Amino acid sequence: MKNSEDYAYAVGRVRALETGLISPEIFRSAVFGSLTEALNILSESAGEEGIKKIRNSHDLERFLKERALRSQAIVMQLLGDYELSGALFGLSENLEAVKAKVEESELEFLRGLFRHTEKLKELSDALRLSLQEKTERFFQTDYGSVARPVSEAKQEQAENSWIFFEKLKDGFMADFRTSAKYITFGPEPIISYYFAKANENRLLRWVILGKLNQVPPDMLLALI
Repeated sequence: MKNSEDYAYAVGRVRALETGLISPEIFRSAVFGSLTEALNILSESAGEEGIKKIRNSHDLERFLKERALRSQAIVMQLLGDYELSGALFGLSENLEAVKAKVEESELEFLRGLFRHTEKLKELSDALRLSLQEKTERFFQTDYGSVARPVSEAKQEQAENSWIFFEKLKDGFMADFRTSAKYITFGPEPIISYYFAKANENRLLRWVILGKLNQVPPDMLLALI
């Protein structure tokens, strides 16, 4: 792994890349109007003409896959560390496959990301399987702000309880990643940027799929 000072240029570049992220306000404005209007809004904000060419879910998935690969290539170049990059990319794909690498890492930020991802997956499984006793164990932990309101929504049989969970979970992780923005030297801001891009892709998928399938704007707004 590089010395902290070696990341000075990479962190500077990340700061510039972050200015190009699509803001929540743009996503919210895109849920109104037609599909074409939404694609134009998102394309202009992202500076990517390819968004305008999306006509169906196949086009969307192909576009997002290519976009994710470009993000990974940029992050891997900035990190300059193959092992660290592999562990980072595996967090959203296969937790068990990267567990040993993460535990060996000297980065508390990366270990924190793994711990939160693992615990929120446990919570997700408990909610999905309606394991109320296991769900309630999360109430007095750091994850209570996610577990308690979603559990209550499920008990009230709210139709959007799963969407509610995804939104709270993503908000929890985003709050944790914010701490990396204040680090001047080190890989943490690069790691944070990677997950910000992954979240951006998630929102692009939800909004564009919603427009393709004529999902009401209020339901899409609940996802953002």
